[in-house]
Amino acid sequence: MNRALVFLAITAAGCSSAPSRRPVEQTWHGHRPAARLVTSFDGLGEGFEGPQGTATTRNPSDNSLAVGPNHVVQTVNSRMAIFTKEGEPLYGPVPTSNVFRGFGGPCDSLNNGDAVVRYDQLAARWLIVMPIFRRLDRRPDEPPVPTESDGPVLSTIGRPGQPGPAVRLFEPEARDEADVRRRRNPQGDGSFAMCYAVSTGDDPFGPYWRYEFVRPLFPDYPRPAVWPDGWYVPTSTGDDVIQKHACVAERDRMLAGEPARELCFVLEDVGFLNNADLDGFELPPAGAPNPMMATGGRQLGGVFADSVIHAWNVHVDWADPE
Repeated sequence: MNRALVFLAITAAGCSSAPSRRPVEQTWHGHRPAARLVTSFDGLGEGFEGPQGTATTRNPSDNSLAVGPNHVVQTVNSRMAIFTKEGEPLYGPVPTSNVFRGFGGPCDSLNNGDAVVRYDQLAARWLIVMPIFRRLDRRPDEPPVPTESDGPVLSTIGRPGQPGPAVRLFEPEARDEADVRRRRNPQGDGSFAMCYAVSTGDDPFGPYWRYEFVRPLFPDYPRPAVWPDGWYVPTSTGDDVIQKHACVAERDRMLAGEPARELCFVLEDVGFLNNADLDGFELPPAGAPNPMMATGGRQLGGVFADSVIHAWNVHVDWADPE
């Protein structure tokens, strides 16, 4: 097995073909008091008014929100906004691609939905991940479409010399988004892409280092998770309605603004993948693998029930990725 990325699949033990209730299922309400609501305010949504104008939105909303020491950052579909923790809007609504302005390539020129924001508490950094859903023009180094039998494969670097200099968020003039004409770019015959923006500190205005990685499979619905040895970003693809693409970005190098890698492998005939996301400051044991899970069945294939939960322990050895 490839030494760079080791994974072990486990299915729920003792499950019969028919679903049944297990002792671990909680069937009663807890007795502790509910969490205290600290504050509440309207976020980014239809009619939201911020420094950059008034928002118009679409469905599905694909909400994502992260909280840092002093700020709240929210993405909704293809728009983003920044708030104080008291709810004062400081930025937005703007296209999520604003964080890639000047970077070049599809991350800069194509604004896309399904973007996700995370606050990495271990490093005190903001991470914004935005997929590109349009096929791009075929590249001279166009990668082949990966399969499960290929095992782990390093992603093709999207932009030469990336990440380039760190750049602060662009702050456009205020405008009513209802008056903005949405540009549709033609489909190419090449791959898709995944875009990463990593802040240099805990200020969500940046500056940010930017990265692009080529994704031959449709990178639907990324779900970034923080772990010490990488940012784990599983996606789903509708190419054959069977594949899930599990990827890991080289967190240490991206935090330092250095050239970095992304390692991916394909799993077929499983449900949506979700990696463990580390919150807080307590580290797992050194070298501990990241738990990745999926329920049984295949939602995209119309299989909604199963008797198992799939689990994998994923670990990356960046010192020997091939």
